[in-house]
Amino acid sequence: MLPILEQLLFLQESDLSIRKLVAEKDAIPAARAALERRLAALGGAHEKALQTAKETEVKRSMLEKDVRSRREQIQKYEAQRSQTRKNEEFQAIGAAIETTRADISRIEDQQLELMEALESMQPEIESTRNELNAAKGIITKEIADLDQKSVNLAERIVSETAERDRRTTGIDDGVLDTYRRLLHTRDIAVVPLQSEYCGGCDIKVVPDVAVQTRASKELVQCNKCSRFLYPVR
Repeated sequence: MLPILEQLLFLQESDLSIRKLVAEKDAIPAARAALERRLAALGGAHEKALQTAKETEVKRSMLEKDVRSRREQIQKYEAQRSQTRKNEEFQAIGAAIETTRADISRIEDQQLELMEALESMQPEIESTRNELNAAKGIITKEIADLDQKSVNLAERIVSETAERDRRTTGIDDGVLDTYRRLLHTRDIAVVPLQSEYCGGCDIKVVPDVAVQTRASKELVQCNKCSRFLYPVR
């Protein structure tokens, strides 16, 4: 094999390794965001359960306050009734008392329903709290691991980029430009010739290209995709 082909293969090995590292690093922000969304969703579910219970408790408290107010009103009615001498007024106050007592009974029924609702909410509150607490430590560690992985990948990219640059030493500028263009447009620039077929585009090359590739006297490119070819013995 031509020395320049071996050098290009080593260079390509570095470039493909760097490409893979960069892809891994570029995928980290999305993975990190997904973990953060998951944690936020768990926190949101717990907060929603708490908020629902809080709103229900506020309603219950307001009803309790309403009951106290109506009981106080009954006391006032009874005081008025004890002082009146008019039968008609006595009857009217009595009717108002009964109406207020009926209202109290209705409100107390509503209070009972709300108390039962609050009790039924506790399992969900406990469940969402436990799920959040269990996931919080795990997800926090996973996020920290991703952050560290990003740092490690960045260091490897710098290191391997420096090694890649060293591997370009001695390569003709024109050949290097062609190699870089192929790597960018074709994903891979140097491929084997296998049974007269290009290992990149899988097209059968013309006879002259096959003969020149096997002769290993000069750089040869596929007549279809322009990738550099090397013979497979």
